[in-house]
Amino acid sequence: RLRSALRAPSALPQCKKSLQLLIDLLGCVRLVGSLEQPQIRLLVLELLERLLDPCLADFGSETAQHLLESLNFIMLRLLQHSPRGPTLCALLQLLGEKAALPSQRELSALVLKCLAKLN
Repeated sequence: RLRSALRAPSALPQCKKSLQLLIDLLGCVRLVGSLEQPQIRLLVLELLERLLDPCLADFGSETAQHLLESLNFIMLRLLQHSPRGPTLCALLQLLGEKAALPSQRELSALVLKCLAKLN
């Protein structure tokens, strides 16, 4: 849903609601603490892809900046509240999948930043 909401500026209200829902859900420590590696991997990958989404520029610089800040906040919440072992496994798996692909360098760099935030 987040992917489709970030595709067109006309979907900004839907996008804001989706982001707020994610913020609220990731604020529930028990819920996030029960996530397993496959779910964490999917969430991390989706968030990183949205952070790199060129469609964000279509929203205008100020709105795009706010959306990026929200996505960064959501990622930090996920990293803070998700179980450390499964999160580390998910990040390492993503890094292994993406690091060898030249087209995925930016995504790999963000995965490395996520790994650094776990320390």
